[in-house]
Amino acid sequence: MPKLAAAVAELKAEHGVDATLDAKRISKGLSVSKVWSARHWRAHRHRHRHLMNLYGWHKSTVLASISPLIFGAVAWALAVRFFELGPLPLAPLTLQASSLGLLLVFRTNQAASRVQEARRLLGVVKTRGLDLAAALRVAS
Repeated sequence: MPKLAAAVAELKAEHGVDATLDAKRISKGLSVSKVWSARHWRAHRHRHRHLMNLYGWHKSTVLASISPLIFGAVAWALAVRFFELGPLPLAPLTLQASSLGLLLVFRTNQAASRVQEARRLLGVVKTRGLDLAAALRVAS
C-alpha cells in the first residue's frame, strides 16, 4: 500500500492538476479516485450507508447542477396554482409524451444490446482463458 501511495504522489507531482476541470462539478472524495482498503469496504457495506448518503445530499454535484431546473418547475407550479390559470391545453403534453416514449424505448433497446454484447464478450474471454489454461497444462 505505501508503494501505491508513493506512485500516486509521484504521478500527481509529475503531471500536476488539470486546469480544464471544473472543480464545482467534481465531488470530493470520489470512490473512483480512492484506494479501497478493508476499512473502506466495511464502511461502504455498513447497513446505515443510505442514511449517511442522505446526510450528505446537500453536497451533491448533480443536485447543484439540476437545482435551477427544479426550482423553476416548482415556481411555475406554484404560479399556476396561485393564479388559478385554469386548465392548460393537453396537446403539448401528448406530443411530449409520445416523443418521450419513443426516446425511452430506444434507450432501453440500446442498453439491452450493450448488455448482450458484454455477455458475448465475457463468453469469449472465458473461452480463451480455458484454452490458455489447457495449452499451459499440456505444455507443462
